[in-house]
Amino acid sequence: LHDALPIWLICQRCGTPLDFLPAENQVLCTDGDRLTLVDGAKGRSLPIVQDQRYQLIDATVSSAGDRIAFVSRLDADHRQIFLANLHGTEVEPSAKWLEITTPNAWSDKPRWSPDGSKLYFFSTVDGFGCFYFQEFDGRGKPQGDVRVLRHFHKVAKSTLELSQFALNLAVGGGKLFFTLDETSSNMWIQRMRIR
Repeated sequence: LHDALPIWLICQRCGTPLDFLPAENQVLCTDGDRLTLVDGAKGRSLPIVQDQRYQLIDATVSSAGDRIAFVSRLDADHRQIFLANLHGTEVEPSAKWLEITTPNAWSDKPRWSPDGSKLYFFSTVDGFGCFYFQEFDGRGKPQGDVRVLRHFHKVAKSTLELSQFALNLAVGGGKLFFTLDETSSNMWIQRMRIR
């Protein structure tokens, strides 16, 4: 039974776990203002992305461990995705961060392809909740503009009614998995008693 395996405390008040780094026992977390790296082997938490101007709420690390994409909450309706190079546990200064999305939309849930050649994400940049991606060249630099992966402009299948907690996506096995709200309108009938 798995219940018999030992558990141990590695960090207190570390925030929400977001992703694993390629190095063993390293977990990327957020406390809502900054991103921290929790080292399970050493039992310590180290802030790796922190800037007074940004409230950092989500992040993902490329499979090579050399780039980190993260989300900054600007206000209730606006979030922006940034990309920064990651050197071990050091993230480059905010002046070098690359804006993947604009600040005038709700952009969220960045997820890397397994090979690190694409970054998938959700955005309302066109007024609807759709999925997009940014391609990267072999050196990890953006290649071309952000492109649409899938539009969801119809009410029947939409992402706009999902809460920020219900909306999510995952990449694996050559597929993109995502949550979607499905709405339909049905007509019912009942016989009435006539007296």
